[in-house]
Amino acid sequence: PFLAAQRTERKRRKRGENGDRSAIDWLLWRPCVGAGQLCPPLARWSEMLDGTYCLEDVHAMHQVLDDITEQAEKARSAKT
Repeated sequence: PFLAAQRTERKRRKRGENGDRSAIDWLLWRPCVGAGQLCPPLARWSEMLDGTYCLEDVHAMHQVLDDITEQAEKARSAKT
C-alpha cells in the first residue's frame, strides 16, 4: 500500500495540478541537489524523508544556498 501510494503521488506530481509537466516540490529537493559547482548537496533525499531534518533545518539550508549563490553573482559582476 505504501509503495502504491508513492507511485500514485509521483504520477500526480509529474502531471502537476493543471496537467503541467513540472510539479517538483523544491522546498525539500533543493538542498539535495546543491547549487551546481558552487555548493555540493547539503542533504540526502532519504534524510529528508526519515526525519533527520526539521523544516527549520531545511530553511537554513535554503539560506546557505541563497547566500552562496548571491556571493558568486556579486563576484562575477565585480569581474566585469
